[in-house]
Amino acid sequence: LSSETAIHAKAFKNAASIKFAGRTITYSATKSGKASIQVFDALGHAQMLASMDIVSGSNTIELNAIAAGSYLVRIAQGTQVELARITVK
Repeated sequence: LSSETAIHAKAFKNAASIKFAGRTITYSATKSGKASIQVFDALGHAQMLASMDIVSGSNTIELNAIAAGSYLVRIAQGTQVELARITVK
């Protein structure tokens, strides 16, 4: 595997820590601190860029301003990056 492929595979490895229902993302963090939340549409355009303080354990992120469609969610905290594909209805 190339280093790019290995990083991509590693990022999806823990995607189970991101859950989605309705318009709410629930993210399970292993530690407290700043996190970067990014939501991209199917064309790669950023639909949401935010930074927030998260706590160790369960955190929720509301997507009320996001239109219906398919998105890629990226949550980064330090060196840990989580990715998940979601569909907003």
